[in-house]
Amino acid sequence: MMMLLESARIGLTGLSAFYGQVESEEERFKFLDVALENGWTFWDSASIYSGPEDLIGKWLKQTGNSNKIFLATKFGIVNTEHGR
Repeated sequence: MMMLLESARIGLTGLSAFYGQVESEEERFKFLDVALENGWTFWDSASIYSGPEDLIGKWLKQTGNSNKIFLATKFGIVNTEHGR
């Protein structure tokens, strides 16, 4: 089956890591709400981002919006002591 995806996509790196202080779960849920309300339905995540996939799962369960989001994820990248 082939899917046509809209170009409105968003990277979710900053939900849980890398860009300063992590906001409360409630604030991050608000961010996801606003993203969906504004048509950002292609969400890009990865296990290396320190937890956004768990957060997205909670949000999807709470809102019932799993049929409105295309979630892409990546795996296999591991942070090490030496950054390799």
